[in-house]
Amino acid sequence: MNHLDEEYGDSGVIVHLLAKPNYLKPFPQDFASFLEFPNLMNWAVDPQSHKLRYQQAVPGPGEALAPFLQAWLFFGLIFTVVKADGKPLLAFDDLVQGNTVDTKKLRWGLEEWAAWERSNRPGIHLRMIRVGWVLEKARQVVRSNCAEIDGRTGYSDGHVGSIDYMSDETALSLMTLGETISAVKIKIMSDVDGAHLNGWHGDENLGWGPPKYVLNKMKNDGWCRRTIHLLKGQLGSSAILLLAAYNSQYLDFDRKKHEEKNCDEDGCHVISEKAEGGYVSRHYPGCKDPDCFARMRGPSDAHMGDIISMLDRDEIPLLQFEDCETEAEGFRLTPVKWTPGTQFAAISHVWAHGYGNEKKNALYKCQLAFIREQLVHVRNILRNDKSQMVPMLFWMDTLVVPVEDKHAAKRQIAISQIFRVFRESTCTIVLDSGLSTMKAGHDGKPAQAAMKVFCSGWMRRLWTLQEAFGSKKIYIPFVPVSADDIHIQEFDQLANNLNNTQHTLTAALIMALRNQLLHNVMGHERQTRDTYLWQSRQPPPKQGAQLITNAWRAARWRTTGNPAHETLALATMLNLDYTDTNIGEPTIQKEARMSQSHLDSLMRDFWITFDEQYKGAIPPGIIFLPSDKIRIPGFGWAPRTWMEAHDQTGYPEPLQPTGFKTVLDKEHGLRVRYPGFLLHTRDRSRVLGINKLDDEFVFPVDSNLLEWYRAKPVDPVQANDNYVAGIRDNNTRLAIILSRPQRGGLAPEIALLVEVWKQRIETQDEGTRKVLYCQVIHRLQVSRERRSPGVSGRAPPAFASASSEDLNLSPNMSFSRRDTVRAAGKQPAAYYSRTSAATASARATSNSVDMTLMGYTTNAETHEQFLVSPSAAAAAGTINTTLHPLISGTRDDDVIIGEAVGPDQDWFVDGFFRERYKPRPLYTDAGHGHGPPGSRAFRSNSPRAHTMPRHMPDGRYNNNADASGSGFIAAGGPPPPPLQRVGTIAGAVRSIFRYN
Repeated sequence: MNHLDEEYGDSGVIVHLLAKPNYLKPFPQDFASFLEFPNLMNWAVDPQSHKLRYQQAVPGPGEALAPFLQAWLFFGLIFTVVKADGKPLLAFDDLVQGNTVDTKKLRWGLEEWAAWERSNRPGIHLRMIRVGWVLEKARQVVRSNCAEIDGRTGYSDGHVGSIDYMSDETALSLMTLGETISAVKIKIMSDVDGAHLNGWHGDENLGWGPPKYVLNKMKNDGWCRRTIHLLKGQLGSSAILLLAAYNSQYLDFDRKKHEEKNCDEDGCHVISEKAEGGYVSRHYPGCKDPDCFARMRGPSDAHMGDIISMLDRDEIPLLQFEDCETEAEGFRLTPVKWTPGTQFAAISHVWAHGYGNEKKNALYKCQLAFIREQLVHVRNILRNDKSQMVPMLFWMDTLVVPVEDKHAAKRQIAISQIFRVFRESTCTIVLDSGLSTMKAGHDGKPAQAAMKVFCSGWMRRLWTLQEAFGSKKIYIPFVPVSADDIHIQEFDQLANNLNNTQHTLTAALIMALRNQLLHNVMGHERQTRDTYLWQSRQPPPKQGAQLITNAWRAARWRTTGNPAHETLALATMLNLDYTDTNIGEPTIQKEARMSQSHLDSLMRDFWITFDEQYKGAIPPGIIFLPSDKIRIPGFGWAPRTWMEAHDQTGYPEPLQPTGFKTVLDKEHGLRVRYPGFLLHTRDRSRVLGINKLDDEFVFPVDSNLLEWYRAKPVDPVQANDNYVAGIRDNNTRLAIILSRPQRGGLAPEIALLVEVWKQRIETQDEGTRKVLYCQVIHRLQVSRERRSPGVSGRAPPAFASASSEDLNLSPNMSFSRRDTVRAAGKQPAAYYSRTSAATASARATSNSVDMTLMGYTTNAETHEQFLVSPSAAAAAGTINTTLHPLISGTRDDDVIIGEAVGPDQDWFVDGFFRERYKPRPLYTDAGHGHGPPGSRAFRSNSPRAHTMPRHMPDGRYNNNADASGSGFIAAGGPPPPPLQRVGTIAGAVRSIFRYN
């Protein structure tokens, strides 16, 4: 653990030595022994869940969970990966100090490993692939057995003598080690051109935690539960960054207040308030001046009149400190009209820290004195002159935005100026009561100051995001270490210092922190805002989509005291012209809670305004986000709030730009372009996942059964939901929209299960295009499983040799090997499976390995191994085609078939709004047809005889009819005929699809 001290300070974590060298069961030192080690220690790793299971009744020496994992995933991982010329750089004695684990020398070993890799580029592709695979295997095991997920871990910290006992410190050491080695691997690959092969390396920035040790420390020390929840999601379960966040010891309030107010994951309920309730301004920490407590100070009534006059002319009012004649008075505030070229500082503060005032444009003298001091320091920094004591002009909403009800119209003007204020300001000064009472950290260690800023209350408020985004320079005051200490950190310089190191380990460890810090204030977008926001209100769609995507990523971890301020803050940040909407209604004051329907209407207005200025720039992936949706027809795809704080770890980022220009239709929803499937089944309950959140369904998508998908509900569905019950009982089509622009890859992805209620054929220059109109039912987790081309395939290779000559990269992204390596008459017990992305523990015998675990069978005469299922067999929890009802001909109701639609399929996506559709008769030549979504429908006796006139009886035009007056009904087509038991796969597929 002490290899982290240089970047983040001493954590004080002591990890006891549990694993001892055993010549009968030596620590792993190569890939083969690393994969074999669990079996050697009588542990089995589930190939799907990666859970560990002990296979003996009584553990042998060193076989309990804690010493086993320390031997395998601490010492074994270091010896297997950190090498030069095939030999471990560190020995056991280098990593221990008495009875504890010591990682001081790990820094040297990692630097030597990186240097050797950079100077020995031949073969680096294969070495990095092996290292990446071992690290991912280790990460999955650590995450499944050591991380605290949903309040539980895979180990016991109670009875020391139990086989599954492990201390929180030991679990933390495994996580931080894995993340450290992974970070160095990423740094090596970034330093060596061409070392990265597309498709061979996953998202290696994923964390190995979260660690129970850190979360318990935060809870026991009184950290706000909301802050803990945000940090867990924001830091991607990174054990290193969570530990660094705890070590930062950021403190904005007395932590007892968070317990008294019962803060939870959904919100922090602590604000600056009196005992009897209501907002109140706070004194600067440590203030004991009786005169300060006596009264507040601000612009005089006459000066407030001048400010009102400036706002009436849409001029920006600034303030300046003027010395008073008497020492008792000290200073006064006078207004100054801003003119182009005038230097001034904008004040960005945390409202909950007591820098606001709901009743009067005034603050306590101690607060103003602190602000005046920072204005002097910043002016001297900008002019590189410490001799002057003249404060800058400044703007602060508490002092210049009118709060009295009689000035409501002027208040609206002042709020509408906020974007322009921060755009025109010379710099921004941050007021955060936690940061201003802390030391920045040790000189030369910017990560310590950066982590304090990252954990601050200023980084948690939505208004401060739009203020930071518009700022040219951001100055953050800390406590001065000495009288001569400037003690002010400039944000961009702090971020650059994180990137200014030649040490491989230091750069690797703080790279993720730097990225998080910049993402949190949209740092990359700040570099282009001048072009796309300030000079034009209609930027290109590509830039607009990227801007809104990164704004969402930053905003989802923030909060605001007034929910109605969300759309106002977002519209202000994006420089939207919302003058003709209700977005500007909310005042700067904290109001009574608005109704949810009114908040929905504000968010609708936001998206309409955004689409008008950023045409086609609404990110299509927004339909996959997990938060509740607006309950307004045409906008059921839009999240009710951006501040949903959901952790997307484990799924691909849905908001990645696709290049498609979305279309906002205020009646039918958002038009997007994604691949997907139309689902065909007689029993829709399994597809709908009614009351079975853990239930999954499997379906093939081609007649050769080469490609299969697994789908599992992500969000719970209730059987008594009238909408879901209606879908179950009617005959509209169900479909799945995939979140990746192209079908492919084996990692799970988020998808949408939708009901298609209408389809329309468009005629375009390049031909016709089918557009599907759908309503979202719920989200799915979908994983793809596909066997390699051809009828048969060789068994997956043994990962038995570390020699690059033994393993060759094959085009189908698996490892192939011509000769099976045997050792002492036995096969190695671990295999790499491309189709399941996991290793299956093979059953070692004297002559061969039982490959049925991998979904293979062996020809008795030729001894060739053939793939009989798309991935691992039923023992590994995957598909076995020989048992699937499509082939067996039994249980016809269980058959689910997927009909693939192309990657350029257009969908109009909306939520479900039953009031939009009214039952209406649909005419067919047989007198039967489908009703609209949610209505009872008849099954026709003639599956191919459904026709409709081009004009319906109520005068509406039927977009689905062809020129002859016949065509599919609006609900998507006639029902499939009953499935017949058939003897061949081709016959089954033809039977199912013959109605098309």
